[in-house]
Amino acid sequence: MAGLISVLDALEDVFPRFYARMTTRTIAPELPVTVCTVAIIGCLRWLTPLNEIDTWIGDAALFGTLLYTSTRLQSRQMYAVILVVTGALNWTLWGTSLLTLIPLVILLVVNYFNGWFNERAWWFVLMTVVVGGVTWTTATLVNQWDTQDAAIVGAIVVFTMLVAHWYGHVVVDRQEQGRQLRYSSNHDELTGIRSLHLFRKDYQTYQGMMRNDPTARLTLVMIDIDHFKQINDTYGHLTGNEVLISFARDIEAYLAAMPYFCGVYRTGGEEFSVFLYELTDEEAKVAVGAYVRRLRDLVVMRSHPERRITLSVGMARVHGMDEPLRQAIARTDAKLYEAKQGGRDRIVQ
Repeated sequence: MAGLISVLDALEDVFPRFYARMTTRTIAPELPVTVCTVAIIGCLRWLTPLNEIDTWIGDAALFGTLLYTSTRLQSRQMYAVILVVTGALNWTLWGTSLLTLIPLVILLVVNYFNGWFNERAWWFVLMTVVVGGVTWTTATLVNQWDTQDAAIVGAIVVFTMLVAHWYGHVVVDRQEQGRQLRYSSNHDELTGIRSLHLFRKDYQTYQGMMRNDPTARLTLVMIDIDHFKQINDTYGHLTGNEVLISFARDIEAYLAAMPYFCGVYRTGGEEFSVFLYELTDEEAKVAVGAYVRRLRDLVVMRSHPERRITLSVGMARVHGMDEPLRQAIARTDAKLYEAKQGGRDRIVQ
């Protein structure tokens, strides 16, 4: 059970991030868990029991899998799919007895109230004992096991499930702490967008992608909010923070809707950087220009809605898969400096 819990938790935690990094799309964490659970149930069904011991082991593994996922999956629909698949695959093995549907119905109820059980440790223990007792009693009647032997095995199974669930909660707590640490290191505290730390890591990722596709292009964009110091001096730092947050969220939402790999990062006080992948120089400039025009209508200060911001933008294509980040930044920063010296509110490529 500990191995199963580790696998399911790893899928829930790691697979969505891997999928998002590879496709720029999101996936519900419950989906890989559901697919893995259905695969496990299928394996348990087709590993035909040879004797009573095998039947005990198979039913114990099945019960443990269903109970654990009932307390973890937040999607009612996906858990219902798991139960339907379980019933369909094991219907003939269970002797087509309606008694076998009772544990499935109880598990569906547990899944519906899993948030309540997970917040109350002793109720969770009681629930596990009751569900385990009902499930094992049903299995004993259907399979016509010896009552005394089945009771001993059932008690061992329930105890194992309680220990496994405790282990699962420890794993989940550690994963949540890890997620919080990763988020804080990868995201800017003020604006919530990607941080300088993730900017450096993602550049290495893009380099790896270019190694796999030598024809691919990567454009680095550096953005500076014009006269930001004047905004701070005139309206105060809280208003300045509001401007940064409004701009960061708006450009992040704008880029998220694009059909290509891209990302925005806060790399300095009022300085932001953007990666644009798979665009030609002209396409990259058009994309950035469209956003700059859109920005002229964005309200960035609620206390002064008439005030608008402009941007100075420098752009440069990364020279191949092996160009150091520092070198790419230096070339792009030179273009940004040129935009500022040219009067600001412009794009230089």
